Amino acid sequence: EKNYDEAFKWFSLAAEQGFISAQYSLGYMYQYGYGVQQNYSETLKWYKLAAEQGHIDAQSCLGWMYQYGKGSKKNFEEAIKWYIKAAEQGDKKADEQLVDIVHNDRISIFFVLGNSDIKDNTIVDLIGAIDATDSGAGSMTLPNVDATYNFTKTPKTSFNAD
Repeated sequence: EKNYDEAFKWFSLAAEQGFISAQYSLGYMYQYGYGVQQNYSETLKWYKLAAEQGHIDAQSCLGWMYQYGKGSKKNFEEAIKWYIKAAEQGDKKADEQLVDIVHNDRISIFFVLGNSDIKDNTIVDLIGAIDATDSGAGSMTLPNVDATYNFTKTPKTSFNAD
């Protein structure tokens, strides 16, 4: 049997002492109301503490909170920053959320790429995840990169840098 009240008590003690995974877990409990009343401001606080110390799930969750305005106003620049940090650690969900920002929130891919020190392989992953454009094909010259990426609706392994 799960005892969320007890878990919340222990996670709180550990989080206050700086344990990163406890900070993330406490944020999660606040987000979903496990053992405590749901509170997005507290969620944001605890996710941010863990994310700043490199917790990959906290980084991705923090990006989501900024993207959707949970615990703060919508802030796409902050969302992108945290998604990129998570993506660079291998979080595929963060890659998907970056694609979501470009497609659904109509944020320019140039804004995403221009406001980051995104690694080249993450750029290719991002373009691959976007899977071209809604029309199915295109090309893109990326800022600060000496290449034009041509892409079509094919697996990302077929992407070529000219």
